[in-house]
Amino acid sequence: MAIENRNLPAGTRLVANYKKQAFACTVEAEADGKLAYVVDGKRYKSPSSAGSAVMGGSACNGWRFWSVEGATDGADVPVAAPKERKPRTPASPREKPAPEATQPQAGDYLIDSDGRPIEGATTEEAATE
Repeated sequence: MAIENRNLPAGTRLVANYKKQAFACTVEAEADGKLAYVVDGKRYKSPSSAGSAVMGGSACNGWRFWSVEGATDGADVPVAAPKERKPRTPASPREKPAPEATQPQAGDYLIDSDGRPIEGATTEEAATE
């Protein structure tokens, strides 16, 4: 189970199963007040670097790789409140303006009421008649 509360106190024991093998990581406080993540006697600066070492150098999100030992459904582990999401508003459809009707130019065909061109008639002929 992924670690939700990232404020782990010193002494917390993290566990993971990788390729059918169990691994343990201990959270320890350093002299400068920062935390160290110890796996097999080696110290790492983050749970991700500790998880990456377990995985042979592959990139790793340590917060998802490790679980707090003894935590089942997260009931034993204090969990930060979930972030509140803004309600999603539906996007308004963007209407495209209708193209403006163009005025016939000399040489254009005349069109009947059904929208079909009138055979042999052009606007030039209509203008001279």
